[in-house]
Amino acid sequence: MYQRPRGDTERESLFARYRICFSRPYRTVIMLFIIISKDHADSTALRANTRPDHLQYLNSHDVRYAGPILSDDETQPIGSTIVIEAEDLTAARAFAANDPYTVAGLFAEVNVHPFKQVIPE
Repeated sequence: MYQRPRGDTERESLFARYRICFSRPYRTVIMLFIIISKDHADSTALRANTRPDHLQYLNSHDVRYAGPILSDDETQPIGSTIVIEAEDLTAARAFAANDPYTVAGLFAEVNVHPFKQVIPE
């Protein structure tokens, strides 16, 4: 499975990523996708119990960034946002469907969309 290189500097990381992406057959373009998920009400315990498996899952894939969506008073998570690199929308949806949070039934709603990063370039 493709793993994004973790260089010591941004330049090294960009170079390594360029080399890997364009060394694939047919110069596969990696796209970004955003996954926005909303928790079922009163699911804090389920989230806490499933979190170690969820974090392990994220660390085994090419995640750009991820984190919880918080309640307005910032006291509890009410959902998740994940930006991943994937080859297409089908792969991104499969990633979301296999997330341990999804498998455990934490989410009331999961949306996956193509994402374009503008800042930083």
